[in-house]
Amino acid sequence: MSTTFFDGHDGLLCDLDGVVYAGDGAIAGAVETLSTLQERGVPVGFVTNNASRAPESVAEHLRTLGVPAEAGQVFGSAPAGVDLLEETLGRRTGRVLVVGSAYLRAVVEERGYEVVASAAQCPDAVIQGFDPGLGWADLAEAAYAVRAGATWVATNLDTSIPRAEGIAPGNGALV
Repeated sequence: MSTTFFDGHDGLLCDLDGVVYAGDGAIAGAVETLSTLQERGVPVGFVTNNASRAPESVAEHLRTLGVPAEAGQVFGSAPAGVDLLEETLGRRTGRVLVVGSAYLRAVVEERGYEVVASAAQCPDAVIQGFDPGLGWADLAEAAYAVRAGATWVATNLDTSIPRAEGIAPGNGALV
């Protein structure tokens, strides 16, 4: 009777950026490997510390690459970052300056926090996540808020992110 690596494991949690894809394109061999594992009944979950997209969007991206995926299989850093925010603040209320994507803002709002747009609104905390559209003004507001005493949570500290064009600055490069 032959055994496989998965005989002693419940499933696979797979990172995404730089492992399954870089930008819009798949990493060589990733799609075939994941499809084969799922065909063999190995449960697969997808984890990402990229806080810019909702699980539904990530699952759709995977499906366009040929990887069977549903939103419930995707676990991201936006909800995890808000969990850390709740733990750090000790409550699920307060003002939060979001330095990141619309999705990260939505997660913060869904958890009951008031999202504010500037340090002048006296946020209790700043949460920062990867967002390709992030600009100097966003970072300046975060700096002003943190300097004034706001708690600062980053959804990840990766200094780089693999993109189709090559390695680009990640969220951690801006922390």
